[in-house]
Amino acid sequence: MHRREFLQLLSAAAAAGLQTGDVITAINGEALSPELDLAARIAEFQPGDEITLTVQRKGQAEAQELTQELTVVLGEHPAHAGAAYL
Repeated sequence: MHRREFLQLLSAAAAAGLQTGDVITAINGEALSPELDLAARIAEFQPGDEITLTVQRKGQAEAQELTQELTVVLGEHPAHAGAAYL
């Protein structure tokens, strides 16, 4: 991955509200699993589609976890024109 593509990835994630350590557990209410992983699920959408991510985030207390929902507009994959990209 080139430096520019890596920076685009970081920017897309930050724009979506994702933070280091967040774990995406569902897309549009459908849980991710080994059979339905994040990349496969994102590939089902088009650039510009709006999706809702369910995210587990560590809280202030060490054992605390917070569940948040983030609305995201998918971009276009920098290496694959026409493919959705988070």
